[in-house]
Amino acid sequence: MVLEKSLDNGRTWQPYQFYAEDCMEAFGMPARRARDLSASGAHRVLCTEEYSRWAGSKKEKHVRFEVRDRFAIFAGPSLRNMDNLYTRLESAKGLKEFFTLTDLRMRLLRPALGGTYVQRENLYKYFYAISNIEVMGR
Repeated sequence: MVLEKSLDNGRTWQPYQFYAEDCMEAFGMPARRARDLSASGAHRVLCTEEYSRWAGSKKEKHVRFEVRDRFAIFAGPSLRNMDNLYTRLESAKGLKEFFTLTDLRMRLLRPALGGTYVQRENLYKYFYAISNIEVMGR
């Protein structure tokens, strides 16, 4: 799955975060978590394997874009130092633009089957189910 953002009302898109069971195989980049980023890398596009493991058909599963973890780099783990975050958003090159968007979309690239395929060559027989999408922002 790829989470993508647009800055021009959907005319062009750029990756915001990649999700894969194996990031190196799927996207040619190592798996990382937002909490492991440094202040200078808080605006980097990551691939995470954290939310991409097959959980079975009866388990509820949540997928996150770890905005709070990125904010915590500047505001602290409890997000109490928001003044520092706002100062960094204004002064750090690329940081404000990273968190700015006009549109957000998910591209589902392949079903997460945990390596179990009935017909690997015919993925049309598989489906996705999304029950809720929550986007918070201002």
